[in-house]
Amino acid sequence: MKRLLFIIALSVLMSTCNTNKKKEKEWLQTYGNSLLEFNPNMIGHFPFDLTPFEKRKLYIYHLGATDYNNKAGIIIDTWSDSLFFYNTMKALNNRNITNYSINDDKLIFIGDTLTDYSNIKNGKPISSFSNIRDQFGLSNIKLNMKEHVYILECEKGEFLEKEDLTTELMLPDEWKHGFSRGIVADSSEFRLTYWLVLW
Repeated sequence: MKRLLFIIALSVLMSTCNTNKKKEKEWLQTYGNSLLEFNPNMIGHFPFDLTPFEKRKLYIYHLGATDYNNKAGIIIDTWSDSLFFYNTMKALNNRNITNYSINDDKLIFIGDTLTDYSNIKNGKPISSFSNIRDQFGLSNIKLNMKEHVYILECEKGEFLEKEDLTTELMLPDEWKHGFSRGIVADSSEFRLTYWLVLW
């Protein structure tokens, strides 16, 4: 009887492992395919080796999808150990990447219907994360207000050839189209959030 129970338990464990491996493979394939949708110069800061991360969440703004008709892009939310986190911070600081507190009024959240875009000429556009606010930590509820935003690049101009993503945004003509990419760092959770947003 004990042997039968052991065999059943082992079978369940192996089945669970196989299911998890299949899901992980599908997840990695989705992530890889989503990166290929964008110009390689825009996604160079995204991690290609995901093994250092203990937990990961992926959000993709599909080009032309009705749910994301005012922007396109990718966000990957990751948690790492302290060594990887601080090595990443050291690399960013060594490159003299300007960083902002998440509270900084220079940050303009592209795609958030509550955003006042009148200040965008002097501001720094980043992804609003508003479409995934219930799940994503960068929200009014889950912010610890200690996050730092490293903006690697933000540019004006039309970077998508066919899609018109600005139907609902009230942006000034100067910033009607553009893109922004960077990393949000939360040292309290060793959390690194990589983003790319185009509009």
